[in-house]
Amino acid sequence: MHTKGKLVLSPLKGMDENYPQDPHGADLIENFTINKRTKGWDNRIGWEKYLPSATGFGPFNATGRIDSLYIWSRHQGAQEWVIFETGGSLYYLKPFQQQLQTLQTGRHIPAPNESPTTYTPVGRWLLMLNGTDRPVKWKGWPLELKTGALSANTSLNLFDLGWYITPSAPEPWQVYTAGTSSTPPGKLATFGSFYTPATGIGSWFDLTKNTGALALNFAGSGENNKTNKYRYKVSFVNISGSESPISTSSDTVEWTNENGTSFEFSTYGIMVDIPRGPEGTYARRIYRTYNEENNTTGLFYFVGQVDNNSDEIFLDTASDAMLGAQAPGVSDSIPFPSPKARFGALFNRCLFIDGGADQDTRLYYSDPGQPDTYNALSFIDLSGNEGGGITGLYAHYGVLLVLRERSIDVLTGDYTNGFNVTTLSQGIGARAPNTLATIPDLGVVFLAEDGLYLVKGGFQGGAVVEVVKLSQRIQATFDRLNKDLMGRAVGTYSQKWREYHVYFPADGEDRPTLGVVLHMENMQFSVRKDFPVGCVTTNIDGEIVFGHHSGVGGGASGSANAGLFVVSNARQCGYNVVAAGGGDYTYSDAPACTAIWRSPYHNFGEPERKKFVKYVYLYMFTSGNNTISLSYFKDYKFTGLVTPTMKLQPADQPDLDVYDAAVLGSATWERPMVAELRFPIADGACSDFQFQISTTNDVVLVGYSIEYQVTGTKTITAKRSA
Repeated sequence: MHTKGKLVLSPLKGMDENYPQDPHGADLIENFTINKRTKGWDNRIGWEKYLPSATGFGPFNATGRIDSLYIWSRHQGAQEWVIFETGGSLYYLKPFQQQLQTLQTGRHIPAPNESPTTYTPVGRWLLMLNGTDRPVKWKGWPLELKTGALSANTSLNLFDLGWYITPSAPEPWQVYTAGTSSTPPGKLATFGSFYTPATGIGSWFDLTKNTGALALNFAGSGENNKTNKYRYKVSFVNISGSESPISTSSDTVEWTNENGTSFEFSTYGIMVDIPRGPEGTYARRIYRTYNEENNTTGLFYFVGQVDNNSDEIFLDTASDAMLGAQAPGVSDSIPFPSPKARFGALFNRCLFIDGGADQDTRLYYSDPGQPDTYNALSFIDLSGNEGGGITGLYAHYGVLLVLRERSIDVLTGDYTNGFNVTTLSQGIGARAPNTLATIPDLGVVFLAEDGLYLVKGGFQGGAVVEVVKLSQRIQATFDRLNKDLMGRAVGTYSQKWREYHVYFPADGEDRPTLGVVLHMENMQFSVRKDFPVGCVTTNIDGEIVFGHHSGVGGGASGSANAGLFVVSNARQCGYNVVAAGGGDYTYSDAPACTAIWRSPYHNFGEPERKKFVKYVYLYMFTSGNNTISLSYFKDYKFTGLVTPTMKLQPADQPDLDVYDAAVLGSATWERPMVAELRFPIADGACSDFQFQISTTNDVVLVGYSIEYQVTGTKTITAKRSA
């Protein structure tokens, strides 16, 4: 007895590597995306140059592997910079120009087991941290040179994050009220317009005979035989308004007012040598005590500010009554506490950074609104639990997620009332900081050792927060991950594509070679192959931009695949290069990536009986005069059989032109057309049946059906052991 049947499957879901497999799913979906109009699986994707109008392959001819990449957009995209790192050099792409600007050279090149540079926008600054070099900050606009002497390896608004030095103590000039020399020292001579020594009276600093030129007003002045004692401190101020650690005290400058009626109304000023600050210093603040002859508190108060980093002398003419706010204490601003920081995040106006590999369970946080300023007590030690070292920081909806090797912590609070840390998940860690991304209305996704996870739920208002695994259906794919090289994994979310992409080292490779895509249209998975992603990000338009993971492999010159690329609908996977003589090369589009869609194994609900599969029907949207073939497998045999090649054309109609040659507005292409392609299957009974399409031609698969016949023959379900 033979029973006919037809299995119809539409719509189609994503990959399912579990057993039993979802009949609407697929065993493999490689190099496909979701067609937003038809909701079918569409292979019209590829990758091309980020700058398509560039001459040749510029401006990236000289670059190799791209180690890190970030696109920094401000003011709704009115300002946008592409920053990337290659060969130990940091570059940015000039806005609206196809030119590279070097930001810094001599940077650490990450090893395969090290995470690349992380980027954190903080107001008008972009912070860059890699765990080896000093963290730096860059102000993209205006494009001006730094003040002060430029280091040989830096350029254009790039400065150290935080303060690495404490200013040396200022040096007040000793005041003399009598002398025999009429010539002032060299430094004082620079103030010649203010200083006109009387004959026979000149000294280091004697302004008692110059009251007509300078209206000096100092505490104790005008009092005969009055003793004056003062000390000074200084601090640096950068363009962000951050104040450096304060210096130690100067020596005491001391003098006694002259006696006699001729000097009853004479007044004094003090000249103070002040140190210059490091690059990025825009001002210096000077602090002074009250007259310590009669005020012994030892406190310092603001006396003035020099609004540059060049003047060496400050002239103090302020009375005690004119002094301002009290100087900061020695613990209010300390040298940058974590010069090997790897991760940063802005939370409640404070910049949080990790302590680096040597302090991997410590968090430091800055003063509010001052990412360069750190209090001596502004840190949190996480060593009290078993979560391991910090592996990433991510601000999300009113909390700071602290990712660690074996846990996920949540930090709440603020600078004024204090910060608190609680454990959100124990046993689930994240060692791939560059895979963190926010998916709107879903949560924060990240790569762990055993797959993709999601932190979802609200953190305010009593909503439940939980960490859930997303990738159970494709666990076999994530089992290929090289766990020792998780730091090289990268990921990003694109609102344009409505996809989350993650790429990671797999199958023993030392760079990202395998990509997994989460499609938000149906919350299903597919994989990407032959997309050489070493680092990846998105711009404000949702374009997925990546840097090549090796910079080679593109042909004779070895440079065709260097630089930056964008995922697009172009049916090409990079470029071919051909030597043109004289050291020149010509470039051409490489062929499209091979796309594979493989069905699950079907037993048609009757695993105990043999089946004859007669036909496979593919329901595809036409894409022109393209062809496709189908291979199939029976009973888990790896050797497939191939059907005759079919055209992607509607039945019983003249062939349509290829899509690229179609005339817009013609009736033929006014609406999408579904073609039903019937593939005959050779006779031969089987218990389980699977088919696959593998093509470089354009296809959009929306469904399929399988026509079969059940025989009366039962399958043998087990064999006796010998």
